[in-house]
Amino acid sequence: MVIALEHTYDAAAVVFPDGTVAPTQARVPGPGTDEDVAFKTLWVGARAADVRFLLDTMAGATSSRIPGILARHTDAAQVGVLGFSPGGGTAAERAPLKR
Repeated sequence: MVIALEHTYDAAAVVFPDGTVAPTQARVPGPGTDEDVAFKTLWVGARAADVRFLLDTMAGATSSRIPGILARHTDAAQVGVLGFSPGGGTAAERAPLKR
């Protein structure tokens, strides 16, 4: 199974199942500044939280938003996260999954 995750306010626009559209709010400060480092640290943290939420949801798969064919078929211990640029930093983040 491959899941492509669009991070709210990071992608150009994210459309939710109810039709709500969340346009980008990404504003990257000048490179190498203290503001830039703080922004990227916060950005990676938010992305990692998105990944944890997705994995927790898929592992429990009790939501009607998860297609029935995927329900309870995700083993969170056998997941790989890949990314590049900020996605690489996100993939490197480690935090325990809810059990």
